[in-house]
Amino acid sequence: MKKLLLIILLLVPMPVLAYHTETQDGATIRNTFVIGPGKQTFTANPGQALSGEVQITSLFENKYQYSITVEDLYSSSDKEVSGDWVNKYSAKSWIKPEVGTIELNLGEKAFINYTIKVPSQADVGDHYAVVCGVENNEVGQENKETKKSEPTVTIQASSCQVVTVTIPGDNIQSGYLESFKTHKTWYDATPITFEILFKNEGTTTLAPTGTINISGWLGQKDTVEIKEFRSLRDSLRRQGAEGFSDGKFRIGKFTATIELNRGYGDEVDTQTVEFWIIPWRQLIKYAGILIVALIILRFIGSRVSIKVGRK
Repeated sequence: MKKLLLIILLLVPMPVLAYHTETQDGATIRNTFVIGPGKQTFTANPGQALSGEVQITSLFENKYQYSITVEDLYSSSDKEVSGDWVNKYSAKSWIKPEVGTIELNLGEKAFINYTIKVPSQADVGDHYAVVCGVENNEVGQENKETKKSEPTVTIQASSCQVVTVTIPGDNIQSGYLESFKTHKTWYDATPITFEILFKNEGTTTLAPTGTINISGWLGQKDTVEIKEFRSLRDSLRRQGAEGFSDGKFRIGKFTATIELNRGYGDEVDTQTVEFWIIPWRQLIKYAGILIVALIILRFIGSRVSIKVGRK
């Protein structure tokens, strides 16, 4: 009989838990929650199924309920990421969380599984979605008099994990710096704001990085590091940067040159832009101080006379 039970246990697959939790001792109350890791990248063939994991840590004082959802990836920085783009490159319908809602106490971290089922007709390249934790509300506390559940007012907040699924094949890495410019030609104060437009024409995500070198009158210089940023496939990414952010006095004509690595190989794009800084408010202030100082000196000079003679 024991052998029969052992055989049955070996042959029948054990169910995989949808999620499990761990409690972090000494967690600090922050009235928020944390989701991680921030991004997950998978490589899968058409028709393949695989699994991923998202983690949610609750930092509310009381027990809170969270929903686990999957959404399309939208970004205000990616100018062409909209309806048609989402329809072509979305992985939202591929991903299914193993659980819809969970409840967590302070310092409790949930490890939640989700499955990814790639369609057999999936095309080559990157496909995107986000797995989100959505704060529903504080779990209702039982009222001693009415013995009814009385949840607090619901204020929803969400945080998401970006999921990229790459379908292997003849993938193309192709992109370039489309434009580099300042928001204005004339500035009356610093910092100087730059706009970078990067066009990704390939089938995979790129991560450009680079520097902006600024030079002007009287040896005034600055170097701005452009940290690695994400450029989605077949999209136009807008990235900002700031120069002369130290607040020091600057005046005159300046030239800014960007050197941007495209995120693959040693391909580097270079563009230059010119701008002026005329800090007229500071100039008026300094001129006013100088005028007042001259008036005071003239007044003192008219009141004081110095005589030189012999005894």
